[in-house]
Amino acid sequence: WTGAACAASWWAYQGAKARVFVSPLDRLGQRLGEAEAVSLLPADAFGAALAWTGREVGAVWQDRRDPGAGYEVYFNRFDPTGARLGPDLRVSGTAGHSIQPVLVWTGTDFVVVWQEAIDRRDPSRFVLAVRRLDATGRPATPALVLAAIPRSAEGPSIAAAPDGTLGVAW
Repeated sequence: WTGAACAASWWAYQGAKARVFVSPLDRLGQRLGEAEAVSLLPADAFGAALAWTGREVGAVWQDRRDPGAGYEVYFNRFDPTGARLGPDLRVSGTAGHSIQPVLVWTGTDFVVVWQEAIDRRDPSRFVLAVRRLDATGRPATPALVLAAIPRSAEGPSIAAAPDGTLGVAW
């Protein structure tokens, strides 16, 4: 919510591939213009989580654009009209699937949390990974394991408190 409009994101199949879309909405939930595709490449993509900075929108989603890789998490920033503010950034980078990304703006940087597959032989086992991105979307930290439990850590959500502390639930 910007104070004047908000945005909704969703994924839908376009032909044989899933794509991620974002659309601005007015106070009553009516679409303001056409939906914009967040995922531009001909690869399955799902998501996106959005975070408003006060000037622009950060977005994270998962897609399979890289040959031989599983799903990876990508990030980009968009101005209020939906124009990209740079190239997509690959946030994750492991041999397994990186899925279900969530995003928060802390007031100074973006924080991304996602599920990371830990065993290619057992794709149902996940840890949570986290990475900070600076205000321009550049990596500020390497990707770190946030939660590794014996079974699986799935379905992350994240919130930032006014003092900069973060809460993560899964």
